[in-house]
Order: sequence, then structure tokens, then C-alpha cells
Amino acid sequence: MNNTIDKKVTSSGGFLFFYNKEEGNIFVILIKNKKSEYWIPKGKLENDESQVDAAFREIKEEVGFGSDKIKYIDFCFLDKYIYEDEGKVIQKELYINVFEVYKKWDPTPEDWNNIDNVCWYKYEDAFNLISFNKDELIKAQNIFKKYKNIS
Repeated sequence: MNNTIDKKVTSSGGFLFFYNKEEGNIFVILIKNKKSEYWIPKGKLENDESQVDAAFREIKEEVGFGSDKIKYIDFCFLDKYIYEDEGKVIQKELYINVFEVYKKWDPTPEDWNNIDNVCWYKYEDAFNLISFNKDELIKAQNIFKKYKNIS
């Protein structure tokens, strides 16, 4: 890979958590893409869109939950990396946020283009499944637990 950046891409998304108080379990939504990789809902920022607004929009498109079903808790992490795609060097910035889902609704994605499945997973299962961002999942869960006062 050469050192010249051909394109910069900024994306935003987030971890969506639901806490079942009766069971004492934290659940996370993960998206399984067409390559069988497990991800968080995320996507590119549009013109003049804040990273938080982009995260809300992407969650709505990929999970089906609008701002009436989720609450923004906090910023978690900015992931920066470089990769090659079709001979071009891409610099990617991914803003990762933490959200609370008010109820464990069934996901209903609006856009199935790159999505194979969207499901709730217990935190431990999500940690074992997620393809990338394991450290960020740990950090996001800690932010969520602090917000909810869960020990």
C-alpha cells in the first residue's frame, strides 16, 4: 500500500444497549452483514451532518429505531484506520457512540442492501460474535453501566 491517501471517509454509528432489570442482563444489537461479519449500525456522514445526527440516521435505516425509541448517552471512541479498496487508499474515521434503547423492540431495518440479519444478543454473546471493535464494545458497555448505575 502506498502512503498517498486517495479518499477520506467519515462514518458514525453506535452500540445500542437494552438493560433487562428483571434478568439482570445487558443486551446489544449487532448487524450481520453479507460477509457474515458482525457490526454495529453505522454509515457515512452526509453533507453538513453532525456525527451524532449521522448515527441516529444510520440506526434508523439499519435497525429501524428512530429517536423516539433510543437515547443518545455518550461518545465512546473515534476509530481511525487506512485500508485499500480497488487500488485506492482510503482513510476512514468512524465515530462510535453509545445509545440506550427504551424497550427491546424487534429490529426492522429500512435498508437491507448490506444486511443479512439484525438481532439482540446478550452482552457476552455479542462480545464473542462481533467481528471488530471488541475493545470499543467493552468501553461502550462501561459507559452504559455507569449511566444506568449497574455494578
